Amino acid sequence: MVKTGEAFTEHIITDVYTKKHWGSNSKQTNPRSLFLYLTFAIIFTLIFLRVFFLQIIKGQYYRGLSDNNRTKTVVIHAPRGIIFDRNGTALVFNIPGFRENIFF
Repeated sequence: MVKTGEAFTEHIITDVYTKKHWGSNSKQTNPRSLFLYLTFAIIFTLIFLRVFFLQIIKGQYYRGLSDNNRTKTVVIHAPRGIIFDRNGTALVFNIPGFRENIFF
């Protein structure tokens, strides 16, 4: 004699339980899942369009920015001393020079 009850699988897994909770043989789409798929599709499309814009359309611009950003030239003016000849006459001396940089 075979015992069946709550502890055995025949009682736990039934055809009604699997159809009701797992949706087997159900072809209806849930509005929530449709909304979720639509949201993922919109997000994926926006990300794809942004990557396309940055890589294809503006790629040359950003490549130029990165090429110019590699090195930076800084001019450091070193103060020099006064150079005298053997008689004590100043041959070379420091005169402050000013430069005007206009950036557009």
